Amino acid sequence: MEKKSWELSETSKKMIKDTMIYKEYINQQKKYFIQIMHYVDRIINEMVDNGEISLYGEIRARIKSVNSALKNDEFKAVDDAFGIEIITATEFEYTKIIESLKEIMTVQKDKEHNKDNGYKARHMTMTLNKENLFALDIPEANYEYVPMIEYQFKTFQTLLEIEYGRAGHGKYKNEDEEEMQRKYDNNMYSNEEIAETWVSIGGKMVKLSKEEAFLRNHPYVKRNREKEKSSQ
Repeated sequence: MEKKSWELSETSKKMIKDTMIYKEYINQQKKYFIQIMHYVDRIINEMVDNGEISLYGEIRARIKSVNSALKNDEFKAVDDAFGIEIITATEFEYTKIIESLKEIMTVQKDKEHNKDNGYKARHMTMTLNKENLFALDIPEANYEYVPMIEYQFKTFQTLLEIEYGRAGHGKYKNEDEEEMQRKYDNNMYSNEEIAETWVSIGGKMVKLSKEEAFLRNHPYVKRNREKEKSSQ
């Protein structure tokens, strides 16, 4: 099997902690991540159309922000740089989706989470199989730049715990929620701390604005309607 761009040496893992090197690493694979994201969205839409799963679902995708990635240990910075979150009504439905994805992808990691704080999900790191490159029109010569992606499968019940309950994002990340609110209110958040984010809307993946991405990834931050009006 060919050596992938994310199969880094120990020296390279340490170098990834450098901001410019991390950005270069992301830019090498971003194009194919976006292609895979749309491909996964199409697979799930087809499953809905075929009656295999209900239409009550959502797909979110993100490229981890520089600040967030560089807080991680060397390999983790690479391991989940690219992420796709698949939210369904039931565990049965996301298990059906996993079965479909495993037909075209190789599983690198697979972990079940069932925490006391209400966070229940399945995290899987997967890569697109080489023999499926044709479906995305990816040249075989560029296979090394097809990214490793962390998929998170969860139900809407878990999503509620993340956004409003004990498994809140800010608590998990030990974020200073007052400071993040201040940054939002004063437009002080930078590109370095905002994950590029997409969500499924009307059957396709749509990229969020910088502000919407900030709010999506920090759900405890209260939207400032007056600020929005003044910017219109």
